Amino acid sequence: MIVANSCSHASTVGRRLQCLITVVCALLGCICETSAQVNYTGGTYQQNFDSLPSSGTSISWSDNSTLPGWYAWISALGSPPSTINLDLGASTTSTVLHNYGSSGSTNRALGLLSYSTTSGDVMVGLRLHNSSAVTYNSFTITFDGEQWRCGSAAVHALTFAFTTATPANLGDVSVNWQCCGPLNFCSPVTSSNSFALDGTVATNRTANITSIVGGVSWAPGTDLWVRFDNPNNSLPGSQGLALDNFIFSASTNAVSGYANVPATFYNDAIGTVNSLDYQLLSGGTSLAVRQLPQTAYIALALNYPDPVTAVTKAESYLNLMFTKQDTNPASSTYGQLFWNYTDTNVIDENSLEFSFKPLGVILKRYADRLGTNYVNSIRPMVTNGLAASRPLRECQLFKYLFDAHRQLAIAGRGAG
Repeated sequence: MIVANSCSHASTVGRRLQCLITVVCALLGCICETSAQVNYTGGTYQQNFDSLPSSGTSISWSDNSTLPGWYAWISALGSPPSTINLDLGASTTSTVLHNYGSSGSTNRALGLLSYSTTSGDVMVGLRLHNSSAVTYNSFTITFDGEQWRCGSAAVHALTFAFTTATPANLGDVSVNWQCCGPLNFCSPVTSSNSFALDGTVATNRTANITSIVGGVSWAPGTDLWVRFDNPNNSLPGSQGLALDNFIFSASTNAVSGYANVPATFYNDAIGTVNSLDYQLLSGGTSLAVRQLPQTAYIALALNYPDPVTAVTKAESYLNLMFTKQDTNPASSTYGQLFWNYTDTNVIDENSLEFSFKPLGVILKRYADRLGTNYVNSIRPMVTNGLAASRPLRECQLFKYLFDAHRQLAIAGRGAG
């Protein structure tokens, strides 16, 4: 473990020296670890988790002791874990808190492995106490995300959240946890097979994940909790995801950037995106076509997993939706969309309504991000749907399609 400018209070130090250390810490803007939390008065806090044991069989975990200031939580148990599993990435036991690293190596990482039937969400977090005299309005976090085990063909995400409230534990849903998407870590390796990985290898990690988090008012004498969650969101299998080289600093500057999103909504929403991707991998046999534009909207709204990939995902979902549209003008179902992804015939005209309902909103809010070329490429399909809706005499359906068509026109004028 590394704590920048850390303060140590050994029992042999006299009161005068302790007071001197305290004054020096305040002047230098250092972080002091106490039995309650990490006291922050400015500067930089760093944690590389290398104080975790590199050998042993049964290693106990104790909140705020094994790693001062750090806590853990297993939602299915309603309690912190009692042990942390020393692991090379090979472990498939239901122990959910992992001390990842190569055999005998002092280079350690703090890992989470969620099992749907035994753990629910698995969380770790840091509690920081504002011991300064100023209110911090933003903070910056940087860390390396490492994957030490692959056990699923689906992407799993380690999601970040924070709160300045006073949670009873990391899983306390009564407080306002806020998520910041750019600080998520998504598993870079997926497979239908299960196997160990070396999280220090470049292809198994994402280095220097970083973001400034705004919308914060961290007053003197209060705590800031930051949390990482490997959520159980009904995805198959499990991925061993870990933190390393964690760095924190706070600022009095107010910043604007990505909007923070309530955690209770966020984890479910990104689970929808990951679940759709997994269903498409397996053929989409239980997928409704209307899920494609709905999930496209979620990806764009949350910039998940990042702003660039969110656009790519949204475009691919919408393209898949339009491949299920009847484009034959002579057909009785011209312009309509299949209800299910694997349908070969249109079986419900309502599929057109439910598929186009979110499209108008997507074009209204995100046409500029999708780009002129893409917007123009989907114009014929929207026109086809609009033509198909007239003989159906459904006012609500016509409204959705007309709105989508109108947004295409607005986007076209803006491009010009």
